[in-house]
Amino acid sequence: MFNYKRRVLLSFLACTIVICLSQTVAFITYSKSTMHNFICQIGIIYEECPEKAGKIINQLHQYQNIDQSQAYAKGKEAFAAFGYGEEGMNYIKASNTASYYYVSLIFVIIICLTLLGIYTRRPATKVITIIYDLIHNIEYSMNTLPIQLETTITNIPVINELNSQIISLVGQLNHQIELLKRAQADRTVFIENISHQIKTPLTCISLDLELLSNLNTTDKLSVYTDSCYTQIDHIEALINRLLKIGKLESGKINYEFLEHNLLDTINVLCSSLEEKYSTKKITLSYDPDDSYIFSYDIVWLYEALNNIAHNCYLYSYDNQGIELELTKYDSYIKIILRDHGIGISTKDLPNIFDRFYRSDQTKNQEGFGIGLNLAKLVIEGHHGSIFAQSDNRSTQFVIHLPLIIS
Repeated sequence: MFNYKRRVLLSFLACTIVICLSQTVAFITYSKSTMHNFICQIGIIYEECPEKAGKIINQLHQYQNIDQSQAYAKGKEAFAAFGYGEEGMNYIKASNTASYYYVSLIFVIIICLTLLGIYTRRPATKVITIIYDLIHNIEYSMNTLPIQLETTITNIPVINELNSQIISLVGQLNHQIELLKRAQADRTVFIENISHQIKTPLTCISLDLELLSNLNTTDKLSVYTDSCYTQIDHIEALINRLLKIGKLESGKINYEFLEHNLLDTINVLCSSLEEKYSTKKITLSYDPDDSYIFSYDIVWLYEALNNIAHNCYLYSYDNQGIELELTKYDSYIKIILRDHGIGISTKDLPNIFDRFYRSDQTKNQEGFGIGLNLAKLVIEGHHGSIFAQSDNRSTQFVIHLPLIIS
């Protein structure tokens, strides 16, 4: 655990303090050395020329007030006259001890900068190590599904943000992987169910044709031919429903939302059901004072309600009918279809809207297992919702349809 910014700041402050202290020490040392040399030189002048020492010291004291360029030129002439060279370099080199302190200061600065680089490089190296470990973990985890990624938590916000984004991305990848697995499983089930649904009527047709070929009289001819036509209708209905579901899921259906009276649509549905299921009556209840006019696609909504009602009729007892209730609210219409029959088990209830799902109770009943799936797609296409409730005596489907399609 480390804080890179804090480390760099502390290192910079430490280096600055060391350089300032070194500069201060060098300045004090140079000042002391200069003062020492100056006093020594005054002592020599006083010893050699005591009568002129006072005047010389006074002139040196007034150094800031004299013409320095003129004094410097005379100094050069004096050095040359006394044999110290044109510039008097021998004397200067012999007396200038401050250069050693500045050279030492340069070495101190170089050492401080080197230590600063080493000190600040360590966390950067650790960051690079963390990134390489993260890359290695990603490469390793990609070989296992679902992806399990281990990340290192640090005090560096940018690294933690990177970890957070990668973990989020891994979560999305795992979700997509799970969806692909489900799609693969659904495709397998789809193929198995289609094979079963088509194989059964084809077997019946094959058997009827075999019986027809061995038939010596025409007494039972119509029986076998009618059976063949029935099975062909069965296959055709299955294919049509599959085509409808395919169009709904692919978004190729453009619903025609026009204003219709839902009560009229329901009455047509009830008449059709009573004609088909004469032994099972349907009871319709609604508030006659309410208006059930709103925008919906009459063809597709009729298809959905017909599938749900057909399911209710199919699994209700012969001496029991089904109930249909309409209730108008401010923003939506609630439709309830209720049967009185075998019910749906708690285990099967969450899956009844899945395509081709057939519970153990209904496997011997007619049907494809796709009617409720189609109904759910249509209702959701109307921005509505549907759910089922059941016990061991009845099942009811509750539908909510918004009055305004956004």
